[in-house]
Amino acid sequence: MTAEREIAAVRRILVALDASPESMAALEQAASLAVRLQAELEGLFIEDEDLINLARQPFAREVCRLTSAVQSFDVARLEQDLRNQAGMARNALRQKAEALQLRWSFHVVRGRIEGAIEAAAGSADLLAIGRRRQPIGGEALGRTSTRMAKRLGCSVLMAMPSQPPAQAPVAVVFTASPCGDAALDLAQRTAREEGRRLLVIVQAKDKAEYEARKRLIEEGIGRDPKRILIKPAIGPDGKTLQQALEREQPQLLVLGCDLAGQLPPELAEFAAASNCPVLVMRGSL
Repeated sequence: MTAEREIAAVRRILVALDASPESMAALEQAASLAVRLQAELEGLFIEDEDLINLARQPFAREVCRLTSAVQSFDVARLEQDLRNQAGMARNALRQKAEALQLRWSFHVVRGRIEGAIEAAAGSADLLAIGRRRQPIGGEALGRTSTRMAKRLGCSVLMAMPSQPPAQAPVAVVFTASPCGDAALDLAQRTAREEGRRLLVIVQAKDKAEYEARKRLIEEGIGRDPKRILIKPAIGPDGKTLQQALEREQPQLLVLGCDLAGQLPPELAEFAAASNCPVLVMRGSL
């Protein structure tokens, strides 16, 4: 199966939605992908079972962010708030899909966040989830999202609110695998359609392997120094990847999994620490 046919196989993009800016960024970026791939958007809103159960406990309290006032949890009010948020999420999805003439659907489920997402993602070709830049509870949410991406069988877009410079490239880490070819193809198409440069980072164990892979890339996508920039990342760890990107602020970073459908450890660490949207592509695309 060619890379282009693999990408064309994406028919359903699942977007995990709530009222957060990160969620809206996931919707925005997923919609752009849906247009490019002619895919359907499916919105998922999760009524957090853990939060609802906590609200039922007699010791539970909530603090108003505006006034710092402390009061008991009102379960009925919490459930109404969740219904309101679901309504706003549905409207945001509907407006975006109708504006772009995309097929769409929306579902509300109650459950634990990660478990509900994983269950719904089982029938999706690609999952879009939002993530924050700053640490939460001592751990970056990027790492949590990356761990979830490793467990799922579909491709995963980890989105975040961003305003990249107009000259920001679309970046891809090239790996010698069918999925790596698909990642390169999608990154090239995205860069071309958005009028951006394509940055290809080539992982290699030494300079000779880098030069061989660079020639392979140039045979596939051509040579255009104004539109295509190829950089080496020589070495076994993610530090060289970071160095290859240190002067760039990509609009999107595309990563391909290995032949086993897994993200190599150095790429997983790299994805978790990145400050731009990351698309992890599975070989099952």
